[in-house]
Amino acid sequence: MSAIKTIKSKNLRSVLLVSVAFLLPLSKLLVPFLILLIGVEWVFRKRWGKGFFDLTYLGFFALFFVYQLFSLTWSENWDYGGADIVAKLSLILFPLFLGTKDEDLDYMKIFEWFVYGTLVLLLINLGYGSWNYFQNKEPNAFFYSKLSPLFHVAYASMYCILAIPLIYYFYLHGYKFFRNIWITSGIVALEAIHVVLLNSKASFIAMMVVFLVILVYFIQTKWFKQFIVPAVLVFVLSIGTLFSSEFLYVRFFGGFEIFKKKSEQTISNEFKDKKIDTEAEAPVVSSQVRVVAWSTAWEIIKLNPFGVGIGDRKDVFLEKVGNKGHKRFVDKGLNTHNQYLQVLLAIGIPGFLIFLLNLFYPIVDAFKGRDFILMAFMANVSINLLFESMLEVQAGIIFYAFFAILLVKQLKEGQFTFPKQ
Repeated sequence: MSAIKTIKSKNLRSVLLVSVAFLLPLSKLLVPFLILLIGVEWVFRKRWGKGFFDLTYLGFFALFFVYQLFSLTWSENWDYGGADIVAKLSLILFPLFLGTKDEDLDYMKIFEWFVYGTLVLLLINLGYGSWNYFQNKEPNAFFYSKLSPLFHVAYASMYCILAIPLIYYFYLHGYKFFRNIWITSGIVALEAIHVVLLNSKASFIAMMVVFLVILVYFIQTKWFKQFIVPAVLVFVLSIGTLFSSEFLYVRFFGGFEIFKKKSEQTISNEFKDKKIDTEAEAPVVSSQVRVVAWSTAWEIIKLNPFGVGIGDRKDVFLEKVGNKGHKRFVDKGLNTHNQYLQVLLAIGIPGFLIFLLNLFYPIVDAFKGRDFILMAFMANVSINLLFESMLEVQAGIIFYAFFAILLVKQLKEGQFTFPKQ
């Protein structure tokens, strides 16, 4: 009976949501278990009886998941498709578990602990890098994948980027020790420099856009004078970090070299059986992978406007790219490295339109509500979707579903305020 009482406790839901927020940047293993507990609490508390905060938005989420499930009907590989549907369960579970109305949910606490989680991630990465540098004499231990043992650099970067607008929001409302602009800017600088060191090109671009979104908001408020000087210093430190290391500079800008006066076919031919002899060649190969993946996916999409089905998308893609002579793709089972193309490939134009509704609906709401956090989050996600198939892995699916729903929900409920003056 005591276990049931604990499950029915009003505080348990908040504790579980705070735990998910904190652990999301830190553990792939614990978060799914916490989601299960959130579901158990949701059932025992009969939360569906309270109604849902926005059936239209939640309906778009559900429809996107259901249409992918429906695409199994024209797929042959049900084993792969079934496993993929299971991996995407968060797209239907979070609208249920988080979509019901809450009277006393502390959003500030949830987002605060997410920020703490990203700072712990920074400490872990720096600790790992230090150990690698001193023990293994690794000269580039503080850069790129060698700095990130827990997550792919793109996902670790996305987490840190979301923390930036949240930190500025805490400052606006004098929340705890964030009320001081220099402390706030110092923490933002740590997050930004962390992103630069992780050296994901897409995430760096996303971070610059997020800073622009925040700047546009602050220009319209009385806090602009206090904000602008520390913000410029954060920007200078970020750019300075990028140019301070030859490794970071070469890796970031090197990948763009392949696009100079080269056709897709030329890039594809250069990539075939190419070996990475030096770390300086890695960014070139990374960009080549994307060019080959995008062009191949587009060729399939033009022949299959309704998609090949969620079960067959991997087989069809790898067969096509393998026929071009790119054995490395087949051996590593690589995907399109672009979520928009990935959706078109699997579920075609109808599914793609449903997916766009999931993205544009909160963007419109963010504009209407002057919500720079939600706008920054959607910019962060939308840009990274161009370079990563982030809704194909747990690290991306849970991050997107969890924060998209919570951020839209707090906006609809009027929990956060975004003053004009």
